[in-house]
Amino acid sequence: MFNPDFEKELEEAIKRASNFANDNFVTVIGNVDNRLIEEAKKHGLNLSGYRHNIDVYGIKHSFKRHGNKDSEKLHGQLPITDNDIKNAKVYVYNYDKCSFGEKNNQGRDIIKFYKYMQDGCVLYIAEVRTGRHTLTLNSMRKYKK
Repeated sequence: MFNPDFEKELEEAIKRASNFANDNFVTVIGNVDNRLIEEAKKHGLNLSGYRHNIDVYGIKHSFKRHGNKDSEKLHGQLPITDNDIKNAKVYVYNYDKCSFGEKNNQGRDIIKFYKYMQDGCVLYIAEVRTGRHTLTLNSMRKYKK
């Protein structure tokens, strides 16, 4: 179910995301679990055989749009850090709530995973990529308690 090399591969993806080149790298977190498959069915999505993954572009977007301490403070949010990205497994397997029914700028379905933490709430947004059968990190946000 889980990728045993996820942590090591994610370190590499974070490292590559800090480079300016378009150097894509994808790491698989693991298979979508039955809990999410059943919830998705209620919303017309068949996620059987799908995997959770993270690519460099999702990390770059999260850092670029939601990683600046000053701009996030203006929005009442906390900046996304390396540790937030490294906790992806927690967000997609131990989420407190998830929502369906929205699309991203490319017109793809997205799933929002909410995880309540001691200091607030993490919103992990995954893009449904039907051709590759993946739920790929699209963006992350972190809200203060």
